[in-house]
Amino acid sequence: MMQPRMHLHFTSWRENLHLGWRVLAQHRVEAGVVAGVAVLLLCGSLYLHFRKKPSPEEIERRRCLRLVQVGRLVDGTIVETGEHPEGVVMFTYRVAGVQYTCAQDLSTVPNTAGNFRVDLPVQVRYDPRNPFNSIVAAETWSGLRLT
Repeated sequence: MMQPRMHLHFTSWRENLHLGWRVLAQHRVEAGVVAGVAVLLLCGSLYLHFRKKPSPEEIERRRCLRLVQVGRLVDGTIVETGEHPEGVVMFTYRVAGVQYTCAQDLSTVPNTAGNFRVDLPVQVRYDPRNPFNSIVAAETWSGLRLT
């Protein structure tokens, strides 16, 4: 049995362009939705690329404020203050039988720079979902015993 011959039909670019516009005219709503989504994606990616990124100090301030709002309190003790740069305090605390040792830079926290007692226990605020994330002082709260 003979196979039917295939005929290739080449069209000019003008015919293809005219065909494309005809298809777009028939699917005007769909083309508008696709164009709108493309514009939204472009605007979103430009915003993400050019937005002002927060500084490390701002990130730390937000972390401390979040811990003040949602953190749980536990007693802790100050381990070291002298061997580290000015304002850094190391403290230890225990949560669910696990002992954690952390450090916090207090130089940016108002009213705490060296004005606390090392011999008394401190209150530590920690994140219940991540107990290693903890603080002893923030802008609006302090677990330190001030002198």
